[in-house]
Amino acid sequence: MALGLLASAEKSPLAQWIEAIGPLAWTLSTMGKILPYVIVTIIFTFMYIFIPNTKVQFRAAMIGGITSGVIWALVGKVFTAFIVYSSSWVAIYTGFAIVLTTLFWIYLSWLILLIGAQLAFYLQFPQYLRHGQESLELTGRDREQVALSVMYLVGRDYAAGKASWSTHALAAELDIPSIALAPVLRCLESTGLILATEHETVRAGPGYCADSAGRDL
Repeated sequence: MALGLLASAEKSPLAQWIEAIGPLAWTLSTMGKILPYVIVTIIFTFMYIFIPNTKVQFRAAMIGGITSGVIWALVGKVFTAFIVYSSSWVAIYTGFAIVLTTLFWIYLSWLILLIGAQLAFYLQFPQYLRHGQESLELTGRDREQVALSVMYLVGRDYAAGKASWSTHALAAELDIPSIALAPVLRCLESTGLILATEHETVRAGPGYCADSAGRDL
């Protein structure tokens, strides 16, 4: 759609009048080359912000959109050159060549869309990054330190009457992946030390108390 609109705009009387002026013609030509990719980047960014069923940070969506737009532009040039110089496709597959190339381009476009979405996700939630394909497991000492830190944070804010903690917020505060924090939270929840609320946040459980001086126990 972006390329079609720009092609129509270039044939308008105003565009032809601008092309008659040297400096303006160069500016119009440059904008005509850059603007399609800017539009595609804006579309990718818009999709990353509004399509996911969660709140996406504008910074993460914008970086993902820019990355997807650049990849889409580069792949588009390579794909176009491949189609132009692959005249044998037309000779072999005749009319089916259009269907095959269209399906292939749709596949590449969706792959680029998902790459940008994954990048935006990890920019917003870096604690989900994994080191290789092996499962991340904490040692017994690390689990104990994480459990004590979680209880301190949850108990401190519970005693102060502040908002409850979410799993993502705890993982970001402790700088550990959520996948490694989840087993610790399940263990604390099973013993009644913390409770999961209906909003998927964490609050102190029946096992928590504070002394008369307000110090967390």
